[in-house]
Amino acid sequence: MTKETDVTTPRQEYSDILPSVTKNRLAVAGQRAVRAAGTNCLTPLASMMCSSTYDQNNGGWNTTYHSTMTTEGKAKYKKYLDNAYFYGATGRTVTGLGGLISSKKPVKDIPIAVEYMDENVNGKGQTLRDFSDDVVNEALVSVWSGILVASPTTPERSSKLDEEKQNLRPKLLHYKFESIINWDYEVINNEEKLSLLVLKEITTTRKGFAVESNPQYRVLELIDNVYHQS
Repeated sequence: MTKETDVTTPRQEYSDILPSVTKNRLAVAGQRAVRAAGTNCLTPLASMMCSSTYDQNNGGWNTTYHSTMTTEGKAKYKKYLDNAYFYGATGRTVTGLGGLISSKKPVKDIPIAVEYMDENVNGKGQTLRDFSDDVVNEALVSVWSGILVASPTTPERSSKLDEEKQNLRPKLLHYKFESIINWDYEVINNEEKLSLLVLKEITTTRKGFAVESNPQYRVLELIDNVYHQS
C-alpha cells in the first residue's frame, strides 16, 4: 500500500505540528504528565550518555559518548527526573482564560427543531454550554480543532414520529487536533472549498469484560461538487 492509497497517511503539516501540540497538552496536564513523558520533556545530561575507561598505557581516562543513556546514566536520570519540578502555570492559564470567556452567560437563539441540543448536543448527554467550553479550551491548547454536524441515515419512508422514537437526529461532534490527520482544498466555481477531510476516530469492541480500542478513519470528500462520506 502506497501513501497515495493509504488512508492513514497524515498531511505533512499535521506531522510537523503534532509534536508541539503534544508538548502543549503535557504542559497543561501538569507535573505528573511531564515527568511521565521522560526524555520527551527533560533531556538527559551529557554525563548520562557517556562512559569512561582508564587507559593504563597512557595513564589517562578515555571518554566515549553514546546516542543513548548508559546503565549508570539511566539510574542517574531517574533521580534527576524525580527531583525535577514543573510549575503548573500553563494549565492554570488555560483554565483562567477559559473561565473568563465563559463567565458571561451566553445569549441563546436556538431554532425549535434543534432545541434538544441545548441539553444533549453530542448524543452523550453533554450540554451545549459544556460543549462550547471544551471547544474554547481546545483552542487555547492546540492549533485547530473541528466540529462536524453528524446526521444519521434515516430509513426510507420513515415518518418524523419514527425518527423521534429512534432518536434519529443530528448531533455535533468535536474533533481535536490529533483526530484531523489530512485535508485538502480545491477551487470550485472560483471559490476555494474544503474537498477532503480525513478524521481518525477510536472505536471500542467488548469481548466479555475485555474492552479493546481500535482506530478507524472517516473520510469526507467533495467529488464533482457532491458531498460523500465513507
